[in-house]
Amino acid sequence: MKKLLYILITVCGASYAQSQSSEVVGNDTVNRIDVDGKKQGKWILMGKHKPGTCYQPEQKVEEGKYQDNRKTGIWVEYYCNSNMKNKLTFVNGRPDGYAIMYHENGKISEEGNWKNQRWVGNYKLYYENGQVQHEFVFNPSGKRDGAQKYFYDNGQIAIEGNFANGKESGLIKEFHENGDIKAEKNYADGNVDVASIKEYAPKKPIAKKSDEPAYY
Repeated sequence: MKKLLYILITVCGASYAQSQSSEVVGNDTVNRIDVDGKKQGKWILMGKHKPGTCYQPEQKVEEGKYQDNRKTGIWVEYYCNSNMKNKLTFVNGRPDGYAIMYHENGKISEEGNWKNQRWVGNYKLYYENGQVQHEFVFNPSGKRDGAQKYFYDNGQIAIEGNFANGKESGLIKEFHENGDIKAEKNYADGNVDVASIKEYAPKKPIAKKSDEPAYY
């Protein structure tokens, strides 16, 4: 989730050394600025627009459309290795809609719907190996609500349970990396009932030990 916040700061505050006239890329006329000085239509930012970085002069950095100086529709940004970095939906110059980010190796990093500067609905965070790390559901206020899941990097469920308006609610189950139940805890309004805690040793050997997903 922190990654998208960083991207938002970058796309809203970035300043490129852009030409004030149209350019032709392939058969497209791009990077057009109208008589009022506003960006219009398709824009493709290249490495030459971002000097002093790892991009090559004719390498794509970012592309999408402007309407009256505001980003609109789908915008795509790339890593220096040319893999896709993110694909964001813009409305009136601000991210609003489906968003997907990628690790530099090309695998998905996180995806979900962004609205009013927060995640809403279904959201997934991924490990660099492509396995899902977190599977959350956010309510319209941006608070976790409903079924929430955490996974080990081998794909095995690590934690599952429900949240209500941003707080743990009801039974939360934790699992060992081999799939055996590890603990059961009951929550009310985000507070654990200590008397309800049950912990279990694994029934099967755990062949591989990896760090458990951060629980927050």
